[in-house]
Amino acid sequence: MPGTMHPDSLILLQSFPPPKELVESLMANGYHFIGPGMIDFHDLWFINFNIDWPESRIDGHFHKIHVNLEGNGTAMTLIETRERCNNETWAFEEYKSAKVLASKHLPGNMYAYKIAKGNSKLIQEFIEKYELKL
Repeated sequence: MPGTMHPDSLILLQSFPPPKELVESLMANGYHFIGPGMIDFHDLWFINFNIDWPESRIDGHFHKIHVNLEGNGTAMTLIETRERCNNETWAFEEYKSAKVLASKHLPGNMYAYKIAKGNSKLIQEFIEKYELKL
């Protein structure tokens, strides 16, 4: 979501699995492979738990990289969420409210957080559009 202290990044692949060199590079740069996302096994999660970017507002925070197939519904949801939140005030405010409400599950229960955040009207649009299963 735009403005978050814990941004997600997305690396799009044309084929799966990702090249060995990509995985090795992420891990050599402090990222840990967490596993596939909760919706699609093609959405691989890599997390750096303590970003060391002194000139950045995310210095000292965690950063998640999604490695996903181009055109995949979960990848498209990330892209469209960013676009809609950047360009439509209602989408930003509605998704922000859903994230704040869902944050009561954190820390500790990431699955409950994701499910609660998925109740957002914006995310529900993408679940229907891309036939995603929570």
